[in-house]
Amino acid sequence: MRVFILFTLGIIMQTFCTAQPVKTSDLVGTWNNTATVADAWNRAYQFFPNGTFAFHFSQYDDIGRVRSLRGKYRVHGDTLYLSIQTRIERVGGFVLGGAMGTEDEWILSKSTLQSVDQESPYGEVARSIRLLRRQQWNFILDDRSDWTYYRIDSDPDFYH
Repeated sequence: MRVFILFTLGIIMQTFCTAQPVKTSDLVGTWNNTATVADAWNRAYQFFPNGTFAFHFSQYDDIGRVRSLRGKYRVHGDTLYLSIQTRIERVGGFVLGGAMGTEDEWILSKSTLQSVDQESPYGEVARSIRLLRRQQWNFILDDRSDWTYYRIDSDPDFYH
């Protein structure tokens, strides 16, 4: 009886938590590195149907200068290829002490956003990818638990 129960649990786990072959269309949408979005986004991807993507650094980061990366993506087998074309950077401004309890220790204030062309001699960045279906779709990059992303919406324009 115990063997039957373990066998049944194994099949259930495989059904609800197995890696799926990844197609480009599977990634279209907005993905966040936490399963929910509170008052701001953590690291987030937007994958568009035309093969372009945007990656946004955490909105909780009040000091970092690079805010977003934009470029093209493609999937081949279990590998996601990302090619960065531009980045959005915070330019100028000045550093202040953050407000206690509401901000980081240091913040960058009065900066402006500027798009900068990416001039990289390295071309594409390749990441192994596993697409899983648990209670919602998620994917894992390079088998790192801190690089797990959850589909927040199938609309890539959902990110704001």
